[in-house]
Amino acid sequence: MHRGLACVLAPAAVALAAGVAVAAEEPSFVLHLDAEEAGAAQPSFTFLPPQLAQASQGEDLTPLSGGEGVPFYKIGVGDRLRVVVWRFPDLSTSATVRPDGFVSLPLVEDLRVVGLTPTEASEAVQERLAEFIQDPLVTIVVDLPVGTFDQQIRVIGKAAQPRALPWRRGMRLADVMIGVGGLTSDADGNSAVLLRQEGETTKEQPLRLDDLMDRGDVTANIMMQPGDVIVIPEGFFSGDWTVTYGAVSDITFTDNLDLDPDDEKESAVILRAGPNITVAADAARIQGDLSATVFLVEEIADSPETRIDADIVGTVTAELVERRVFVDASAGISQVQTDDERGQSGSDANTSGQDFVQAYRVSPYLQSRLGSFASNELRYEGAAVFVDSDDASNTISHTLSSEFFSGPDFSFLGWALSSSISEEYADDDEDISRRDTNLTLFYPLPFERNLTLEGSVGYRTLENEGDDDDDIEGITWRTGFSWTPSPRFASTAGVGSDAETIVFDADVRYEPTPRLTLIARYVEDTTTQQDRIVSNLPTTEQGIDNFNNQPNSFSIEDGVTRTRTISGSAAWEKRNVSTFLEIAYEEESEDVSDFDSSDEESYILNTNVSVGLSQDLTFIGGFRGEWTERSESGTSDDTEVEIFPRVSLEYQLSSRINTNLTYTYSRRFADDEDDEYTENAITIGGSIRF
Repeated sequence: MHRGLACVLAPAAVALAAGVAVAAEEPSFVLHLDAEEAGAAQPSFTFLPPQLAQASQGEDLTPLSGGEGVPFYKIGVGDRLRVVVWRFPDLSTSATVRPDGFVSLPLVEDLRVVGLTPTEASEAVQERLAEFIQDPLVTIVVDLPVGTFDQQIRVIGKAAQPRALPWRRGMRLADVMIGVGGLTSDADGNSAVLLRQEGETTKEQPLRLDDLMDRGDVTANIMMQPGDVIVIPEGFFSGDWTVTYGAVSDITFTDNLDLDPDDEKESAVILRAGPNITVAADAARIQGDLSATVFLVEEIADSPETRIDADIVGTVTAELVERRVFVDASAGISQVQTDDERGQSGSDANTSGQDFVQAYRVSPYLQSRLGSFASNELRYEGAAVFVDSDDASNTISHTLSSEFFSGPDFSFLGWALSSSISEEYADDDEDISRRDTNLTLFYPLPFERNLTLEGSVGYRTLENEGDDDDDIEGITWRTGFSWTPSPRFASTAGVGSDAETIVFDADVRYEPTPRLTLIARYVEDTTTQQDRIVSNLPTTEQGIDNFNNQPNSFSIEDGVTRTRTISGSAAWEKRNVSTFLEIAYEEESEDVSDFDSSDEESYILNTNVSVGLSQDLTFIGGFRGEWTERSESGTSDDTEVEIFPRVSLEYQLSSRINTNLTYTYSRRFADDEDDEYTENAITIGGSIRF
């Protein structure tokens, strides 16, 4: 009998030895057989990935503290199990552990397996199957392990794919970061922390993910333990930063340097050269753009002159405290046409008749919520305008405003309550103060959600110490609507009173095709010219492109003026051709109580076309024309017409070097012959990026 039993057990022993040998050679699985089950009539076998296999029996699943022992693996939610029932292939299957911790198997129905080792789970399955088949033998393989929480590495915050990873033996920090796809562009990797449970306390350990991922610092590649949590914060300056350095140089020949009448012309050569820098930031807590060029200018003429010109414009928005405290800022420093009665050149190099103007604006603001009832924005804005001219004052202004907006409790009837107070201080002691309060209601129509009715009422006070005729005090109101039937069409219109007279406003934007954009605007405003400079400061990258390309200039004079502007524009692009056309009418009056007594009327035409002649060669043509009529008390009207045609060829010499050739013509027709002039200017220039 013993000999027969030996004949039976010998092949089994050989098979077992062969299985152990195969397992030793094949790292994909490790065969586990409980010692206490070795003599059992029906032992259970469990195949596990080597990183989950037991290296030291008898240890529990508490996190390790650097020892060599590895705990039994316990099944967790999301694990994919492969269940093999020997001799019954129809009962063998694969299943994923459900969020409730159960798994569904043939004949077994629902079985809770979370927290069990694969051996314990196989025994539970065997016990259920024993009701239907005789002596079942079950093997459970964890194909895709997730594990219980205390066997996972959890990554939260600014990872590319924040998630939980199954811990495995020998896992290091780099393995975890590869598993979550690395860091996002706005992550502050060197401020990340590791939370590790040791007994009943949680310890925090700093990590250096940037050093590890970007610089390959292996000293930052620490060993991971089960239950570790990695927290990756957002970085204030972390994100996409693009900085481009370069230099610009050009030489311009002009036949009328000072824009004098034809019989007083003076020819000159203008040399300009200087560095430039462009910065674009799209970070987690800061967005902004900057374009800056500083020129050393040498005028070779009868009266040579050397000077420094600057062309700097930028804007930035920063989130100082997450979702609470913000700050906006913008600045513009350049040569500007500050008096439209003086001539201006069509050439950028000839700054005759222009003044050096600096404009700055900074606006911190606080946002808060009053539950679902309302949200509030408290804002301060400080602005400064410095004009290098005796005709206008330098000014500093302060504005404090508060706005309350209706919250989600007002789903059909929205409202906004706004109030502001401002002071403008001039260096000629003629200060201006303003106070405004408004209550605005808006109602999206329930039967037409694209149409919103608006109404507001308020009170305005404006005091000008230099001119009592500019004083305003009284009730303001406005009623209007906004209509956005589609993403390609948006419009607003309204009528009201600014405490002195009836005013209108309208704005329509329509895109009949993806390549064509049409815009029409009508605006009436009461403001100072220094305010106009500040309001023209850019708030976006597009604003930077347009800042120095205003369609018309205006006189910077002290005091309050009324302006009325009607404009229409069209922009069209197709392949290598883009065109732009703008027509505007502007009316300006120093009498704030009477729009009909305008002091100046201007008609402006501005057009531009760009054609790519080849991959490297581009033709640019433009025309700007202004017709202006001025009237002053006791004098006859003065009419001026100015035209500025311009053609240019730009050639991309290489990916870093660009060259250009430009011809501009400037011509003024005026009632006074002493104000007439013509100018021809030719510019050859280039730029390089480092």
